[in-house]
Parts: sequence; structure tokens; C-alpha cells
Amino acid sequence: MLIWRTLADLAFLVTAGWLDLKTRRIPIRLIVAVLGGAVLADCAACAAQPELLWDYLYAMLPGVFLLLLSWITRGQVGSGDGMCLLVSGLWIGPEKAGLQLFCAAVMSAVYAAGLLIYERVHGKNREKGAEQTIAFVPFLAAGALLSVVPEWF
Repeated sequence: MLIWRTLADLAFLVTAGWLDLKTRRIPIRLIVAVLGGAVLADCAACAAQPELLWDYLYAMLPGVFLLLLSWITRGQVGSGDGMCLLVSGLWIGPEKAGLQLFCAAVMSAVYAAGLLIYERVHGKNREKGAEQTIAFVPFLAAGALLSVVPEWF
């Protein structure tokens, strides 16, 4: 894997993660711009090695899974999370995209459990019916970093 693809993916996810934390929204322009770059890079790679086409299609599956989960849960899982993972998969490939999703899911679950324990210990109960959301894209950024660390060392 070329390091520039990994760095492009990390730059995208850190930017999208910051926006997700701050506004709970990821601008579609950002996603489309980075998707365009990934598609161009993938087309160039497929021109040299046509067998890579299937790898890039498989790399989108974790993102498609999150988009489907967003549709099934009627938005409880944000569609921006799925779109970011779909674009990220095109940059880093199928194995790392799956590992990225797994790492992000584990880290967000640990964070959510810690948040619930903190609220329980400090007696900060939310009002009945009040929702609390967690920005998932920062966990995707951390998961992307964790998925490439073994490659770098």
C-alpha cells in the first residue's frame, strides 16, 4: 500500500471527524471531493493492474454495511459515517477498511460504556427520552490509524 493513500485517508478522516464532533454533520462537498480523488487514484491503479478492480469494490463493503444500517435504524447510525467509511475503504483497501470498522466499533463501545458508568457514578441521569449521540467518524479515524500501524513498523 502506498503511504500517500494512507495519509490522504487519515487527513480526510481527521477533518471529517473534527466536523462530526463539532457539528454532527459532514459536508457532502467534502465527501464528494475526497471520493473523486479516491476514484481517480483507483482508476489509475486499475489501468496498471485490472485485477485490482475487485479489491476496490470489496473495499466499499464496510461503508455499504454502515449505510444499510443507517437506513434500517432510520438514522440512528448516521449516513455520514457510512459515506466516510465507504470513501476511506477506497483509499486504504478492503482488509484495512474491515479492520478500521472493527477497531472503531470497539473503541466507540468502550467510550459509550465509560460514559454510561460516569453518568451513573456521578448521578447525572439524563431526562427520560433525552437522546445522547456519539460522533463515530473520530473513531473511524483512530481505527484507520490502528489498521495501518502494523504496516509502518
